[in-house]
Amino acid sequence: MKTSSFEHDTYITGILEGSITNETLHDFERFLCEIEKKQKHIILDLSNLSFIMSSGLSALLSFNNTLRQKGLLFIICGLKNDMEKLFSHTGIISHLTIYPTHEDAIQKIKTV
Repeated sequence: MKTSSFEHDTYITGILEGSITNETLHDFERFLCEIEKKQKHIILDLSNLSFIMSSGLSALLSFNNTLRQKGLLFIICGLKNDMEKLFSHTGIISHLTIYPTHEDAIQKIKTV
């Protein structure tokens, strides 16, 4: 798994590439903690994510709840068809804010 982030005035874009597995879960959680410390809205681009295990989905839900408690938005964008099906099948899709593209997610943040 490869991570990167880009900080903007009111939000951070986090980018994940590869897979979130047992071997990469702690790195993923550390990445989420690092970007959460910036106290900004967060867009997480998953367009290059090929696999996420159930513990990774749980980490996303927990991260979403943490940001909501702080009054911050957490938006996921760029889900490919197979990832969207997984999110839908597990029911996680109803608990997260998801937009098709990064540009759509930015537009949502601009309205806050």
